[in-house]
Amino acid sequence: MDWLCTVEFIPEDNGEARLFATEIIGHLFGYAQATNTRALALVGDADANAYELLFSFASSEGKNSFWIWSAGTRTWGTTTLRMISCPPPLKK
Repeated sequence: MDWLCTVEFIPEDNGEARLFATEIIGHLFGYAQATNTRALALVGDADANAYELLFSFASSEGKNSFWIWSAGTRTWGTTTLRMISCPPPLKK
């Protein structure tokens, strides 16, 4: 399970919160690019402007590095390790 998922909400009615959320997404995708991590964004709930961000790592070490980096980014408020998690396994 060398991948992680988080959900980010991009509010339409609050310009400052919208900017903050898009900056978080930019940082996450920038870090993914810098560490050769695959990243994918999906619309989670169009009505809520929620986006699912999926990150796939080539190794457990890469995933651990992402966790450590995310934990060090305390200015994100609630979008930190509490919201980044391993998705459940697919059912066969």
